[in-house]
Amino acid sequence: MAFISQPMFLWFLLAVVFLIVELTAPGFVAIFFTMGCLAASISAWLFGVSLQWQLVIFVVISIGALVLFRKIARKIFQGRQGGDNDDDYANARVGKTVVITEPVAPHHSGKVKLGGSFWIAVSDYKMVEGDVGLVVGVDADNSLILQIKPIEN
Repeated sequence: MAFISQPMFLWFLLAVVFLIVELTAPGFVAIFFTMGCLAASISAWLFGVSLQWQLVIFVVISIGALVLFRKIARKIFQGRQGGDNDDDYANARVGKTVVITEPVAPHHSGKVKLGGSFWIAVSDYKMVEGDVGLVVGVDADNSLILQIKPIEN
């Protein structure tokens, strides 16, 4: 049981606590304190440094990593936000031809095949199975519902 009271073990336990906090709370800050705890734990284990130096190592590594890497890490792990990506994705299907697999009529949705996938479709025109249609838009409330019309012959 004397092992549990060793500083290296206590720093390691604190690192685990910070890691759990990081995994459960947003913010991307606790991971840097995890790094500081691990650095202090390793320094106590390998080099037997005093508690004062362990604290210095913890503070320097934690704050240094936070200042140097937080901005970069947030960009990597949070990705891009906003923009027109959703609109571009939804509008990428406009102008494509579809094959009707379940009848479509005004006020009645049906199913169509587009690019090997089946989609829900709505139309102001009556279309039966086997007809070919053209995607003219996507539903304003649900971009997975296609608006189609018959292809003029």
